[in-house]
Amino acid sequence: GESEPRAAEVAGGNRGTRHVGPVFPGGSPVARRSCAADLMADLNASGIKVRNVQNGSETEVYRFNQNPGSTVPVLSRSGRDIAFVLADAAHSVLHVVPSDGGPVRDLVSANSPAELQPFYGAAWSPDDRFIYFARRADEKAPYELLRVPAAGGTAQLMGLKVEDLRDLDNHPRG
Repeated sequence: GESEPRAAEVAGGNRGTRHVGPVFPGGSPVARRSCAADLMADLNASGIKVRNVQNGSETEVYRFNQNPGSTVPVLSRSGRDIAFVLADAAHSVLHVVPSDGGPVRDLVSANSPAELQPFYGAAWSPDDRFIYFARRADEKAPYELLRVPAAGGTAQLMGLKVEDLRDLDNHPRG
């Protein structure tokens, strides 16, 4: 589910037993947003965190300067990077940050009245080479699907326009 209290619970233990226990015993509450490899990306009012499911370690990789609104961090399939859209009244930006921390890169921006979709508005291609996102010219226009190289470059229109395009995801086989 989108929001899980204290910790996710999984079946584990020795083969043949069905022991269920917390993934992060004693850990702070987590609202799972995105998973890849052994990592989970999460956010709260202060920033974006990455948790290692194997050892429970947690790293804050991005600190918000303002209320993040409806942004949702999305881990790349390899778990190396996180994409997310931040928006305010004046502009919106598609960001990428390494999942182990580091400098944030801005890939695409839109100035008002144009806007990027922040709510699950980014998705990685199966090979992590591209990030798909939704943009519209103004609040009355339909969203258009685009993609941009994850390494940076020019965004390309994908030929799809939908009134409320959100919850983007790509099948692992494309």
